[in-house]
This record gives sequence, structure tokens and C-alpha cells, in this order.
Amino acid sequence: MSPLTRRQLLVAGALTVVASGTPLLTGCDSRKPQSSVESNRRVALPDHRPYKTAAPDLPGTEAGVMPGYLRYPISSEPLREPPGDGSAVSVVIVSYTPPPPPVQNNRFWQELNKKLGIDLRLTVVNGADYSSKLATIFAGGDLPDLLQIYGPVPDLPRVVDKFCQELTSHLSGSAAADFPYLSNIPQIHWRNTVLNGGIYGVPSPRSKMGGLLFVHQDVLDQMGLDSDLTDFNDFKALCAELTDARHNRWALTAPPITFVQQMLGIPNQWREDDGKLIHAIEVEEAAEALEATRKLVEAGYVHPDSVGQTNVLFKQWFNARSGLMHYDSYVAWGQFALAAADVAGEVGRVSALIPPKYDAGSTPHTWQGPANLSITVLKKADDKRIRMLLEVLDYLAAPVGTPEKQFLTFGVEGVDHVVRNGELVLTKRGNTEIGGTIGTGMNLPYIVSAPAYLYEPGHPEVTKDEHAFQQRFIPISIPNPVDGLYSDTESRKGAQLNTILTNVQNDILAGRRPVSDWADAVRSWKSNGGDMIRREYENQLQAGR
Repeated sequence: MSPLTRRQLLVAGALTVVASGTPLLTGCDSRKPQSSVESNRRVALPDHRPYKTAAPDLPGTEAGVMPGYLRYPISSEPLREPPGDGSAVSVVIVSYTPPPPPVQNNRFWQELNKKLGIDLRLTVVNGADYSSKLATIFAGGDLPDLLQIYGPVPDLPRVVDKFCQELTSHLSGSAAADFPYLSNIPQIHWRNTVLNGGIYGVPSPRSKMGGLLFVHQDVLDQMGLDSDLTDFNDFKALCAELTDARHNRWALTAPPITFVQQMLGIPNQWREDDGKLIHAIEVEEAAEALEATRKLVEAGYVHPDSVGQTNVLFKQWFNARSGLMHYDSYVAWGQFALAAADVAGEVGRVSALIPPKYDAGSTPHTWQGPANLSITVLKKADDKRIRMLLEVLDYLAAPVGTPEKQFLTFGVEGVDHVVRNGELVLTKRGNTEIGGTIGTGMNLPYIVSAPAYLYEPGHPEVTKDEHAFQQRFIPISIPNPVDGLYSDTESRKGAQLNTILTNVQNDILAGRRPVSDWADAVRSWKSNGGDMIRREYENQLQAGR
């Protein structure tokens, strides 16, 4: 069991009232939609039709290494005709960054409306409030045209059956060819859009890359330390070398429990064998990982204020180099490298560690991330409007190398960006209104996005480092075998159960409880919902879902 991320904890908010018995759909009929394994298996996912654009400088692989671009592939092709019909389109999405300027003060937003042919009514909700926002939307039944489903939603099959448009006739099989950018998304990303025997949304895909233990490689180089480790004792010795508490410097921003679990070959959430599942918290090595990590904390290699703190603070410590190693999502690589420039005076050399063997008898693995960040559902409407909304979503799913993606990323030349030495560089206005290469200001990729790629504007050396690391990470990576499957019990109780486990874990790592208490926590998890979650997933695996 890894520590819950800040996002996972926030998602456990208002929606988890359902777990205590409060129904999400009040006043609706008791008819239960047939979201059975058999009905879902019969759904043909959209045919995958790769969209050919500019060849990457660093090729991707079918195994999961992302393609990389050392310079942005500028397109001179004309943009598509606007897909919209001039109507207002309401959208609600999550955000973990400051919201963009409102449309009346946002030139990019105004131009986006013209390019899409709609009046985009975008509501960006802070992550801390998103679960309660979803609960309010579904309780009132007043959905926006497009709604991001982010995090667990209790009764999801019933929710989408009551409020959301089934899209099977538009997207299943060869029908998806009408939407060339959506059909460019591989089928693995469409799996969790299938409920009630139909397709009920579009995905926001993510790479197979999971979390990484980042390290300030330039510091290691200066100290003559090697980041290629042999075993846990080697890692412990590295931590000792990097820690200098007298100068407010520790090896780690937080207890590296996930990295130690990977050294021991612990499953990525679940391990599947012929349709039978065992959870990562249940394996014998789980207690061993806790004990080993506890010793790192006890030895003083972890920032002393880390237990109970948020990832935001961990990032700050890492950027300030008061913690030289930090576990985070792979997408943070470029952010960390650029942030290090404020300290080093130039772009900092950030890298990540590959987990070594824990000991001679272990087989380490890295953990793949989930296939999607989220899915976006559509409010029920007539066929003409649904078709128009799908055309808008298709535009927003444009892959790198297309003029549409170039506009969505960099806006209008001379306003949102300038061309400098053959590179597109966001202006101050562009940074404020669009928010960067993944659109963090308006969070447009949170609605729908193309498959992931690597590009760090103006810093090809960072892109090369990322690509080289992925070639080491992917071959030893393992997926979560239930990714893309739906468990009703998980959606209702999963966040609460994980919070309880995380609290016990933190108490053990801080030395407040013995490692032996972990066994009781696991038994409680199993009896209070864990075994039911297991059965629901196993039913789908055994049926070949």
C-alpha cells in the first residue's frame, strides 16, 4: 500500500458520504442498469486508426516509451473549419492550478471560441472542491454539456444511465473513423468508458509511465555519487551521503515507501494469477517494506517534518534542495528541471532512480500509471447536438504535429506566442491565458487529449534525459491488472479504506506503532470491503473483460 496522494485524498471528500449510506441518486427509480461483465464485453471499442503527423526526433515504442520532440513540429497547414454550431457549450473540469482569466479578459479563450465555433462556458473547479461539486451536480441532475469524471463516483453505472448520453453508435468500431483525432487514441484508453453495455465517454489518456523517485543528478555528480544502485543497502548508503541535517539538507523529502516496495517486487496495487487477485498490502513483503522504510526515517535520512504533509510542500523542499530525492508523477520531470534553474543559475540536471534489487532474492519492478487521467461524459441530448459535441471533442483531441494541437498549445502568433530561433515561445499573455505546453491554465487536456509525448520547450537535453530514462523504466514496469475495470464497492468505500491504511502506515513509519500492527490493518481492510472489491474485479477478469 503506497501513501495516498493529495489528489486521492481530496477525491475522498463529499462523494464518500455514499459509503455511509447516503444515496447519490435521490428520488430516482430503483431500476439497476445492466452493467454486467457480459454486456460490457460485447461492446466494440473504437477502431484504432493512428493519425500520421510529424515524425518524432526520439521514437516511441509499442511497449510504452513516449515519442520525443527536441523542437516543436511546427505545422503550416490550415486549421479545420470550426466544428461547432454557435451555441453555448458548458463544461466542468478539475484544476490544481490557478484558474485562467475570464473569457472577457482572455484573448486566447475568445479565439478558441471562434476556432471551435461555440460559446465555451468553462467552469474550472479547484481539486479540493471537485468531489463535492460532482455530488452536487448529480444530486441536482443539472449536468453541463461536458463533465469530467475524475476520481471515484459511487453508483457510476446508474449515474451515467440516468444522466449521460450513450455514445456507442457514434464511436464503436468503424464508426469512430468519422472522428480522426479521437480514433487516434489507442483502445486501451477506451476501456473504462464502457458501462451498461455501451460507451459513455471519451478518455483523457496518460502514458504508461508511473511515479518516479526524482533526484538532483547534478548534486550527485558534484559529490561523485552513483545513481545506479545495487541493492537496498546501497540505497541506504546513498541516503547517508546526501543527508547533512546541520545544513538543512536531507536525502529524502518523504519516506520512500513506494520505491522500497518496488525494490521488493511488490505488485502494482493488485497481482493477478489466472483471474485470482491478491492486493499489494497482503503480500509478505509489505511488512518488510514498512520496516525497511521505517529504518530510513529513524536514521534521519528523511525530512523531519514530512509525515502528514502534502505533496505541495514536498515539491517545495525538492526545488529548494532541502530534500534531494522526491517521489512524484513522471510529468513533473520538466517542471523540476526548470525550477532547479532558480537555484543553480542554469537548467538543473534532474534524473530519477531505477529501483535496484532489495536483496539477492528479489526482482524489482517499476509501476505503470493508469491509462487515463479521467473520462468526460456528455449530457443527454438529441443526436444532432451529440454529433456536434463529439466534433468539438475531436478537435480538442488533436495530436502533436497538427495545426489544431499547435493552436491549442500555443495560441495565436504575435499574441500568445512568438517564433524565436525556430521555436514557438509563449508570451507573458500566453503563459497567463493558456498556461504552458499542456494547457494548465484552461486545462483543456483534462477534457480530452491525444496520446502523450515528450517535449520540453527550449531544453532538448531534458527531453533526451526523459526519453533515455523511459527506455530503462518501461521494460521492468508492471501494470495494475484492474486498471480500466469498475468496482462499485471500490467507488463507495475505497477512499475511506485507503485513508485508514495510510494512517496506520504513517504511524508505523513515524515509529508511533509497531510493524506488527499492519496485519490487523489488513484484516480490517479485507472484512470491511477489501474482499468484496476483490470479488468484483475477479468476476470481470475471469470473464475475460
